[in-house]
Amino acid sequence: TMPALASFLRAANYGVLESTNPPHTAAAWTSFLTGKDPGRHGIVDFVKFDPTQHRFTFHDSGASRAESILTRLSKDDVSCGSIFLPRNYPPFPIKDGYIVSGFETPNTKVKFTEPEDLRDDVLGISPQMHFNFEDDWEEDRDDDAFGRNIDRAILSVDLLERIAVHCQRERPVALQIAYLQATDILFHKAWKWCDADTASHNAVRREAVKNFFKRIDQMINRVFGLHSSSSSSQRFRKGGDARTLRIIVSDHGHGSSDGRVFINNLLMNWGFLTPLSAFRRASRRFSLLTMKSDERNVRSRELPVEWSRTKAYLAHVGIYGFVYVNLKGREPHGIVPPEEYESVRTR
Repeated sequence: TMPALASFLRAANYGVLESTNPPHTAAAWTSFLTGKDPGRHGIVDFVKFDPTQHRFTFHDSGASRAESILTRLSKDDVSCGSIFLPRNYPPFPIKDGYIVSGFETPNTKVKFTEPEDLRDDVLGISPQMHFNFEDDWEEDRDDDAFGRNIDRAILSVDLLERIAVHCQRERPVALQIAYLQATDILFHKAWKWCDADTASHNAVRREAVKNFFKRIDQMINRVFGLHSSSSSSQRFRKGGDARTLRIIVSDHGHGSSDGRVFINNLLMNWGFLTPLSAFRRASRRFSLLTMKSDERNVRSRELPVEWSRTKAYLAHVGIYGFVYVNLKGREPHGIVPPEEYESVRTR
């Protein structure tokens, strides 16, 4: 399905690497940029939870405790370019190069490129540009809906290729990083149609997935300049035929959710957490629909629980993060008296 990637690997050194702990996109790409683990750079998710307000705030590009390799290289007069890399919003100035921010960018009305004049180039390539391609994924009702989802995912691959190649030609740098989000979205949304053990159950979807990866293979071939005369446009370094080091890296692997432990389900079973009633959940969903997209993205991450009947909770709806005691005097709806904190924590 991916002959260009296969050819690349035959001439490459490669292997299976461990991801970060937690193996989360925000944590892992920050480690990629800083060379430090999440305990040192301080990022474990795209958002940070404040228990005193019961609110999440997004980690912006300046939230890491450690310096990005883009900044460090720039200080040493090494030109750098970054396209769609997570946690690069808002884009920050680098001495010689560019940044196009990633999927945390709310829209094209805000500043999403550095330098600012790159904005016109990007919008010239894609006038209807948007950032979070996961929002394009519609409910999987039938094969037609699945096909439309694959087509939209392919459009995001097209966009990355066009911007990366344009920058290679018009803004050549010593280091270019291009981030592909589409594979991550597909695996999250449709893993069983990618997994060889289950994908054969629907030949139409299996073929659509193969077409998606064929398009990614074409993108790799063109962006890396591997197998065609167009590779002469791959001017990563000024001055001709200097050798180029090409690297492909993933922030985490993927697989079935079988065996995944959801902490809040355990806390609910053990009597520490009470979820919202069906009516309260419906009211909450309705209120989210009335919010602007950036506010909705933050508020949708808040836990739907009855705080007056909850003693402990994992703040994030997913499986990563920290367990908090709903402490009276600290939390806005705290019910655990300070003198009971130790015993609740121990239990």
